[in-house]
Amino acid sequence: MAKKSFLILGHPLVVDANRTVWNEMAKLPDIEVDLVVPARWNSNLIKQLQFSPNTETDSHLRHIYSLRVCFPGKASFFFFNPFSLWSVLRKNKYDGILLTQETWSLALASLQLIRFFTFNNKTKTFLWVCQNIKKEKLKWLWPFERLITRNLSSIMGCCHETEVVHEWKGLTPSSRYLPFSFDPQLFKPHSESSSKFRLGFMGRISEEKGMQVLKTAFQELRLEIPNLELLLAGDGPLRSEFEQLEGVKYLGLLPHQKAFEFFHHIDLFILPSLTKPFWKEQFGRVLIESAASKVLVAGSSSGAIPEVLEQLQSPYCFQEGDVKALKEIILKAIHLSSTERQHILEKSYQRASEHFSHQSVAKLALKIMTVN
Repeated sequence: MAKKSFLILGHPLVVDANRTVWNEMAKLPDIEVDLVVPARWNSNLIKQLQFSPNTETDSHLRHIYSLRVCFPGKASFFFFNPFSLWSVLRKNKYDGILLTQETWSLALASLQLIRFFTFNNKTKTFLWVCQNIKKEKLKWLWPFERLITRNLSSIMGCCHETEVVHEWKGLTPSSRYLPFSFDPQLFKPHSESSSKFRLGFMGRISEEKGMQVLKTAFQELRLEIPNLELLLAGDGPLRSEFEQLEGVKYLGLLPHQKAFEFFHHIDLFILPSLTKPFWKEQFGRVLIESAASKVLVAGSSSGAIPEVLEQLQSPYCFQEGDVKALKEIILKAIHLSSTERQHILEKSYQRASEHFSHQSVAKLALKIMTVN
């Protein structure tokens, strides 16, 4: 049986942890996977990211093409060097091509144009997107989006809200669901006994992440429960407001290779995000990483959080911005019996493993690209 080959492109692939799911796809029988990654990228938190091979995350990938990009750090406006990308598509004939970018991106426009002049002009091509907001001010982009997406086999979304946005824009490719994933070799159960009940948050410490809501709820509850603690990892504009609070332990910005250790020290992870005109939670990878680590997980009603919590069968979803509702969730978690706690943890862990592991998502992506 002839092997099927696939090409995955995207700026997130410059980070080795984001390549692991495609390495898992490459482990599947009769499958070959190539990646196109930026040689250099500027992220919000880490400037001057450089591509570096990793024997653990890249072991089964056939080729990784590290290409120069124009406008590194500009997610909607960057594109891979056209001559280098043309060379990759000229040398290799693929059964499927997947770009992780949005529907208005120059990366997609350039890919569609370049592949037209190669052996891959009729290769099934897919897009993996996250945008789940109807942005009225960007309606002028609709003709451009419809033009560069019309020949796609399908548009995959990390949450089901993306499908609503595509219908609103009048995009014609079919919509499919492809969630984010976690590494079960890193994120796994770990027990640590403590006399304190520890809340946890890891991510951008900013207003849209609901950090003011979390701060108020924590301060009010700590007056009633002195042994309540908050572990905080990440960075952002509101960081200084937390660093000096009594009962808060700030761990700084953790590298992904160490992030899994964060969950070893908390009892309840909280993602209190708020919906803003420019942003709402698109998935919340930390939710599935918490569940995989057998940590109770709670989140607000913003964006895709309720969808993910429902799939994890976690009962702890509260109305975004509602301090009282968040406090009630925390108190319920604190007063769980050991039997109730174990039941919730086991169920969420099982659901995370079945639906969100790298292996599960890799198989789903392959199914979409071969059956579509």
